[in-house]
Amino acid sequence: MSANARVQQGIAKEHPEWILPRLCQQNAYETGIYSAIITGIITFPIVRRFGVDKNRAALVAMAASTVGGYFISQYTYEQCRKVYGSFDPFEEEDRRNDKK
Repeated sequence: MSANARVQQGIAKEHPEWILPRLCQQNAYETGIYSAIITGIITFPIVRRFGVDKNRAALVAMAASTVGGYFISQYTYEQCRKVYGSFDPFEEEDRRNDKK
């Protein structure tokens, strides 16, 4: 068992409400990285076909992969929040108080 896994287990025992947001963040981060890599790989040859030199095509591919990775990771995190509900305990308490 890695040190990271032991730390996560300790946190899960002490504060179980912290685990789900962290898992959503990790999932969103990994998804964003993979989508950024794929976006860059796909964008570079497309830009080269338009007659742009290699340096500018690389810059365009890096910019597209950065923007694409960011938006995909944000979308993934928001979908996780929608599925599992809000992660803010104070927000949940306010909603319960408003219903009364």
